[in-house]
Amino acid sequence: KQMLLRLLEMPLNVSKINEIKFGLFKTLSKLNDYQAVIKLSEELNTEDLSIESKKQIGLLKAKALYGVGDLANSRELLYTSLDDAITEEERIKIFIEIAYIDYDLSNFEKSKLLCTEIIKNEYSDYESKGRCYNLLGLIEHSRNNDVQLALKNFNSALNMYELSGQTLNKLKIEINIGNIYFIMGNPALAEEFWKRALVTNENVGNLEQEAIILMNFGV
Repeated sequence: KQMLLRLLEMPLNVSKINEIKFGLFKTLSKLNDYQAVIKLSEELNTEDLSIESKKQIGLLKAKALYGVGDLANSRELLYTSLDDAITEEERIKIFIEIAYIDYDLSNFEKSKLLCTEIIKNEYSDYESKGRCYNLLGLIEHSRNNDVQLALKNFNSALNMYELSGQTLNKLKIEINIGNIYFIMGNPALAEEFWKRALVTNENVGNLEQEAIILMNFGV
């Protein structure tokens, strides 16, 4: 980040400056510096950028808007990005983000419908299906208070993440399943899944997730 900022202070041509700004834009997004991403997105000249780069700008800006809590505009930008999506796989990834925003906006039926359609889509990969099953589990738990159906969806998500090798997502689902078992009054099974999550986290090294798991043992 600092190196890119220093380069912008040099007397470079407009094209090179824009190239550096695009690199900085992607770096700031990785750092979750959402306000800076939104500000820089307005300064970028996209005329000379490739179609792929333009798509990336739209999606990363949508992520930044979501990060600052501007869910409605993030959702609108994602729908706009669908026009630029070339493959069905790209469209699926965008629709998943929209489904999660709909969930946060309490548009549960819209979110549920999108997830159901994505799971049935022949172009959906294991990770996409896993994210949808996870969201369906959250909907059943938080909106319908149906822990049995939530557990079924979380287990389906776990299966998809194991097939796709998504270790971090697998870790989060194991925590969710443990939490559901605890709510159902089965602390033994809850502890089993929390312990599994600790083992999974050894391959991830996520201190934040480890703290969440250890806190569960104290509930």
